[in-house]
Amino acid sequence: MRLQTAVTEPPVVSVAAWPDAVTFQEAIQNPRTVLADPELQDAGVVLNRSGLPLAYSGRFAVVFRLQTPGGADWAVRCFTQSAHADERCARYEAIARHVARFPSGFVPFRYLERGIRVGQTWFPLVAMRWAEGQTLGRFVENHLDNPPALVHLCDGLNRLLESLEREGIAHGDWQHDNLLVSEGGRRITLVDYDGMYVPELAGRV
Repeated sequence: MRLQTAVTEPPVVSVAAWPDAVTFQEAIQNPRTVLADPELQDAGVVLNRSGLPLAYSGRFAVVFRLQTPGGADWAVRCFTQSAHADERCARYEAIARHVARFPSGFVPFRYLERGIRVGQTWFPLVAMRWAEGQTLGRFVENHLDNPPALVHLCDGLNRLLESLEREGIAHGDWQHDNLLVSEGGRRITLVDYDGMYVPELAGRV
């Protein structure tokens, strides 16, 4: 599957106009009219019990889950702060190149500068395949009486950390909500790459 990456007529985003999570939640209810990528336009938004798009909010972004007719689930990450917006595209492109080399620890993604339209203004977004698994904290809570699963988890964390260290990569926000555990503790996937460091970013803010 291919996401649109070409950018035509880049949008001009003012700091004062940067949407908050609620504004993005309202906008994404109509993917066909507000999303630039053709595949995401055909997707349906997963809703909460109130019938609104289910939103996962963080400090810098809000994430929505979209399901395409072909059965692919996507995480669409919309930024709610303009901090470092001028460098965001270059940073994410550099990170994407390194993430592609770690299919077992990261989720490949695309940064779309012309991603979602709010009003008459286009804002960037990150689109990645939805990562399955329990958060690290939830997995530990659910397996306190299963020592072998916790041993597999420790081994997996050690292997992941060793591979990142060899490559000179730092995730930047290593906390339980950003580590998804699956396959009985054998597979660990990192999400949320806003604070990630790769060697190509040396010297940048």
